[in-house]
Formats: sequence, structure tokens, C-alpha cells
Amino acid sequence: ANRAVRIAEMEGLSVERNAAEAIAESCGNDVRQVLNVLQMWAQKKGTGDDSLTFKNLKERENSINKDEILRVSLFDAAKTIMEGRRGLSGADAKTQVDSLFRRSDAFFVDYSFTGLLVQQNYPRVMQSQYGLLKKA
Repeated sequence: ANRAVRIAEMEGLSVERNAAEAIAESCGNDVRQVLNVLQMWAQKKGTGDDSLTFKNLKERENSINKDEILRVSLFDAAKTIMEGRRGLSGADAKTQVDSLFRRSDAFFVDYSFTGLLVQQNYPRVMQSQYGLLKKA
């Protein structure tokens, strides 16, 4: 975040420290993405709002965030896939579709390995669900 503030100052852009920290966190501490966000913000320069404040950042946060699913570990992605429709009984259609898309996106965290991880753990998950149904 300190480096982002200094780079912005060298380019003539005023950036608040807490805004720079929020940018770094929202980008998963990816320096390239942070610089890209600063570049996009600098393009707005001359429109009357030349400074990047925390308040301004929060207003435009959705347009500059890196996809959260890309910051998920392989094991968390496999867990998301394996959970399936858990907790969706009685949910509206939009929530169910969002869950499907979230699970679909989780596969692509590492598509060459996620399928193998799911395949390895599927029998264990199904066995535990069978055991729960058997007890009921």
C-alpha cells in the first residue's frame, strides 16, 4: 500500500493511505492489479475529482475488485463443490442459481486438479450423508 501511494504521487494522483490499503486487499495483494486500479482511476483525472479517497473507492469498489473466487484455495474450492445444494432448501430461484454459478466457478480455481480432488472425496461425502440419513 505504501508503494502504491508513492507511485500514485509520482504520477500526480493523490491517494489516501487507507484507500490504498483497501485497494491492495480487494485485489488480493496482486501488485499488477493494484497498478491497474490506479491507472483506471487516473483516467478519471481532470473530471473535478483528482484524489482517490476511501469514500470514493467504496462507491466504485465493485467495478475494480478482483474475483473473490480466484483467491480461494484449491481445498476450499473442492469443499464448495462438494457441499452442493446444502442449505438451499426453501431458497428462492436467484439464490439457487447463484449457488450453482459459485460452485461452477469454484471448479476453475485449478481445473486440472479440482476434478481429481472431488473424485477422491466424493465417496467419503456420500458415505457421511448416508450415515446421517440412516440415523434419522
